[in-house]
Amino acid sequence: MRRFLLAVGLTAALAAPAPAVLAQTQPTPVAAKAPPSARALDLSRRYFKAMRMDESMSNILDSLDPLLASNDGSEDAEVMRQSTREALDAAMPAYIEKMVPVFAASYTEAELEALVGFYESPLGQSVVAKSRGMGGASSDAMKDLLPIILDDAMERYCAKMVCDEPAEMSVRMQAS
Repeated sequence: MRRFLLAVGLTAALAAPAPAVLAQTQPTPVAAKAPPSARALDLSRRYFKAMRMDESMSNILDSLDPLLASNDGSEDAEVMRQSTREALDAAMPAYIEKMVPVFAASYTEAELEALVGFYESPLGQSVVAKSRGMGGASSDAMKDLLPIILDDAMERYCAKMVCDEPAEMSVRMQAS
């Protein structure tokens, strides 16, 4: 179970849209910035709609199903997977609304107009669709790398904290 939650968290972090991730690392402001305009907020909502952000977590989880599937086929793991999917689907509208002002404050209206213009265009929608279609390949790559990443994370953790041997911790995590 712990491995499932770590995999979901790691994958969500890696699959997060770049603008949302970059918005978290804002430079120290020189002067207080005015709140985003109504136009900037509207453009941000249009961007999230054009990017089909309401579908994105479901698509990520769809591509991760083989990775997150329990090896033992336990009902508990399957119910957790389904429950996580349902909770994320239910949370997406609220997430988008929380991100709209962050996004609107991070870009100028001209930048937002350019983003929206592109992603609402046929070419932009083609890019969005193709990006969604890469989920299987992305899942395969992560499936191959996840044990290495988890082992590395555990070794780094154990180098900083008092714990059992990293190999023993890794085996316990994989059994969870």
